Amino acid sequence: MKINKDWIVSSLLLFWAPRLFLVVVGLATLNLIWLYPAVLNVQNAASILALETTDRLRLAITSYLEIALSEVNKASHEIAVEPERRVIVLNRLLRGNSGFRETALVGADGRETLRIDRFRLVHEGDLRDHSDAAYFRESLIATANFGDVFVTPEGEPHVILASPVSHLGSINGVLLAHLNLRSVVPVIKDLRVEQGVVKVVDREGFLIVTPDITELLKRPNLLERPPVRKVIVDGITVNGLAREDLLYNEEGQALFTVGLPLLVNGWGIFFEQPRTQAFAGERIVITLAIVTSLLG
Repeated sequence: MKINKDWIVSSLLLFWAPRLFLVVVGLATLNLIWLYPAVLNVQNAASILALETTDRLRLAITSYLEIALSEVNKASHEIAVEPERRVIVLNRLLRGNSGFRETALVGADGRETLRIDRFRLVHEGDLRDHSDAAYFRESLIATANFGDVFVTPEGEPHVILASPVSHLGSINGVLLAHLNLRSVVPVIKDLRVEQGVVKVVDREGFLIVTPDITELLKRPNLLERPPVRKVIVDGITVNGLAREDLLYNEEGQALFTVGLPLLVNGWGIFFEQPRTQAFAGERIVITLAIVTSLLG
């Protein structure tokens, strides 16, 4: 009896092909079953690491600002006890912190009685009236505080630190100090954060601190960005994993962004990285899944 080889081959193919297909599909399905949680683990780990970095930055910046305010407080107490030494105290305050641009002594009526500028002479006609300012009114009720951020003619963001000049329960005036927020940048650089970009935003959404001076001078308002709105408006932590928190830079590169409230005047701090860099482990996991599927 003559055996038809073509018939045998066809029969074997018909028998084994569906079974091999099912095996391949099964292996691919098994890979997908572990691939999805593996990718989630990579993303969660990246988010935790970025939030830890951001929290370290937040603590360092908050500490710097609190120390600056305590220096103003100490100076105001000295002036309250020894008002005749006010010029010496204000000059010492400027020397002690290079971030201070100017200091001023304000009377209870809100008018400056003395101001010392680091870079120029101050004449009597230059003295300002602060009576309508919130930071002045807060200080009159014995509360040291940070005022709103403003931009100098040179384009640098400053914030006013205010402390009551109080002695024996009586407030005789307010001590003000203008802090250049560019002085915060060395605090950021000291932590050697090299894998992303740090941004601090005020309660109105304006960028006020970042190492990139070119971007800072543009003074962009970032409040329309979902991560920024969540931190500034809602006061919540952003872990960067929500779909709506995905941002893109001017080059169209996807960004991974986490953010935390700074607890100073309603500010927020953000840490941005290219998504491909933050989730570099994803490629390794996906490549391993593909190789495993191909090799069976």
